[in-house]
Amino acid sequence: MNSIKILPSNIINKIAAGEVIERPASILRELLDNSIDAGSTHIEIVVDEAGVKKLSIKDNGIGIDEKEIKLAVLRHATSKIETEDDLFSINTLGFRGEALPSIASISKFTISSKREEQDLGSKISIEGGDIVEESPIMMNRGTHIIVEDLFYNVPVRRKFLKKEHTEFSYLYDLFNRYAIFYHNIYFDFYKNGKKILSLPQQTQIERIREVFGLEIADSLFEITDNSVDFNITGFIGKPELSYKTNNNIYIFLNGRYIKDKTILVAISRAYSTLMEHGKYPFVTLFCKVNPTFMDVNVHPQKAEVRFNDTNRVFSFVYHTITDTLSKTPWVKKEIVGDITKNIDSINSYNQRFLDFSNKNELSNIFEQNREIPSLEGALKKSDKSEHFPPQNKSEIDEKNSSQQFTQKHYNYYFPEQLNKNNNFNDSKTSNLKNRDGESPFLRDIIKESLFIKDPNFSNQNISNNSYNPTALFSNLIVIGQIFSTYIVCQSSDSLILIDQHAAHERIGYEELLKNYHGKKKQSEELLIPILIELNYDKIAIFEEYNSVFEEMGFVITVFGDKTLKVERVPSIFINSKITKLILEIIEELQTTGFTSRYEERLREIFSRIACHSVVRGGDLMNNYEIYSLLNKMDEIDFSAHCPHGRPVYFKIHISEIEKKFHR
Repeated sequence: MNSIKILPSNIINKIAAGEVIERPASILRELLDNSIDAGSTHIEIVVDEAGVKKLSIKDNGIGIDEKEIKLAVLRHATSKIETEDDLFSINTLGFRGEALPSIASISKFTISSKREEQDLGSKISIEGGDIVEESPIMMNRGTHIIVEDLFYNVPVRRKFLKKEHTEFSYLYDLFNRYAIFYHNIYFDFYKNGKKILSLPQQTQIERIREVFGLEIADSLFEITDNSVDFNITGFIGKPELSYKTNNNIYIFLNGRYIKDKTILVAISRAYSTLMEHGKYPFVTLFCKVNPTFMDVNVHPQKAEVRFNDTNRVFSFVYHTITDTLSKTPWVKKEIVGDITKNIDSINSYNQRFLDFSNKNELSNIFEQNREIPSLEGALKKSDKSEHFPPQNKSEIDEKNSSQQFTQKHYNYYFPEQLNKNNNFNDSKTSNLKNRDGESPFLRDIIKESLFIKDPNFSNQNISNNSYNPTALFSNLIVIGQIFSTYIVCQSSDSLILIDQHAAHERIGYEELLKNYHGKKKQSEELLIPILIELNYDKIAIFEEYNSVFEEMGFVITVFGDKTLKVERVPSIFINSKITKLILEIIEELQTTGFTSRYEERLREIFSRIACHSVVRGGDLMNNYEIYSLLNKMDEIDFSAHCPHGRPVYFKIHISEIEKKFHR
């Protein structure tokens, strides 16, 4: 073993460079930090061969005094801290005084700088850590740094660099992150001698639009929140704007670009029921935190920080984002569109279906407007106790002439076939069969306008047809139901398809959460208690977590040695398969427990309960059920996605439809 000795300065600098400088993007970050700290309003970046051959930054900041420029390239020389206490209240991006000497030790490095009051600037050239030239220079105020032949004297480090286009992607991604936050700085970016981007001073959303494009910018929604020690501003993307990695989450803390696990988890958790597993949103988050609440001196590249109260930071970020997401602003933007058009469309539609006195008037309107309800979607399985159709045409006429009705308040039933006397085949009223790809009786159905009232429908149970400017889904015009799974609606300029299972699932999930967090649990007593026989380990799990069931609204007791007696259940699941639900909850608790990530596990359990306890695809719905669903969707948060992150609705703009017809 060799004896212990102090390393020479050139080796020390190269070791330090290994910690700070990983690739050209690391240099760009350090130099951008210095230019921003210097108060620059214009920064020019020049990159040749992804920064390996040359990386240059020129700014118009305050510059470095000629007497201090040699100090700037010495290790641990800085103007940003003076005392030990300053380490715990850092308000600048750079502070260690390590970046410039580290960069200079592994490249051919030139720095030129001038203050406003000086006649000439100062220039120093360094190779491998040694000063090779000092001279005055004519220049404007500011600093110009040129880094050439990166890792020329450390060939083993250069060998680990990736291909040029990959290294450039790292550089450009980092630049984009700084550009969107520092929108008040004018940036010019040159690649291999060609200017590829020029960003003037502009608003934040304008800068985002310039950097990422119109499609992304138009899918973002502003967030803002303040407290005594925390401030958040930024933009969050609608859930459909999703990616396979978290690289499109941009976090700046006190002006410093970071990747903090606490904040990343808070963002992901806020989107957890709006995105499918493994997907990440587009978020730009700009946080201001009291500097004494964090330590930025924990990572060589200053990419991470340590908070003294991570729970508080997590909670603040999580609730700021969920408060905006819960309002689903993208739904209003996509579905409501032009409110004036929507009002006109709905009023026009309603006017055509109000105050009908006989079938001829209705038939005339269909002839004029060519608008008919969806056939397959209008069907509902019938049983002998309800929805049974009248037996002949005269009975239909009598009903139509004796009642005034609206399209919204009626369900449409079309018989499978009509006989010569226009009588219903009363044994076939549950499904519409389209033989040979045609509907031979379609014309007859339109002529006769067979609208049969749903006996369970009451005007008191549904709002009138007037437009409600605060509503979203309930303002849509319902066309019908297709494939017994999707509800077809029309807005002012689009066709809207709603997944009935996903919509019911989100409603059930939100009701469960509301019931769980509410003081008064909405539950119903079972007429006959349900007995569930379990083995001893399942009984033990139940006894350990009985309070969880109570919080949900269940009343369950242990009956004997191996039996559970279910006496009350949450109201929303009164018609569900209670035994299956309870067994599933116990299984979940046995697998994961409830001691860690309590809220997350709770939401996952509620999500699974809601999935198995609501209307599914394949269930026929009548008009009352459809409009009740749409009204309920307007009453809950996060209505655009099911708890697993699948979309609830799909929009097809009229322009897309017209394009298909070559109009």
